[in-house]
Amino acid sequence: MKKVEHLKMTKSVIEDRLRNALRRLYYYDQALIYDDVHERSIAHRLAVHMSTVFYEWDVDVEYNRDCGDVKRIYDNSESRGKPVFPDIIVHKRGTEENLLVIEIKKWFSSSRFDAGDLEKIRMYLLSPTLQYRYGAFVKLGWSLEDVRFVVCTKGQIDNLLCQFQST
Repeated sequence: MKKVEHLKMTKSVIEDRLRNALRRLYYYDQALIYDDVHERSIAHRLAVHMSTVFYEWDVDVEYNRDCGDVKRIYDNSESRGKPVFPDIIVHKRGTEENLLVIEIKKWFSSSRFDAGDLEKIRMYLLSPTLQYRYGAFVKLGWSLEDVRFVVCTKGQIDNLLCQFQST
């Protein structure tokens, strides 16, 4: 049997797969949106759809481990680090391969809360221990047409908020 060569995980591949998972979410789980269920419930269902499109990776919700240790982000003022649990991650469990970290917000969240999640993504990308290759912020909408998201790399994080506001 011939081995299938996997696509290189470029930003455009990540964006296409995330877009596909969002389409699946709004097609199969539209009732969750209309019933205004909690963000965690929607994040779980999005992760289920992401596991289909990111089939060669593990997709987890609020995963708080980093190779068995508690996942932490460190800043200059913290010696122990702050425990974190991203909304959704795409990674290889038990390894240091962290492809994508995602934070999501529902359509009615304020820009202040959006900015907090954008800052979390910035911290995840800059973390020398977590080493995510990509970060994404997803602003869910009432319909698929209202959904906005931005995917970035470590080199693009300084303009992350501006990138999101311009999408």
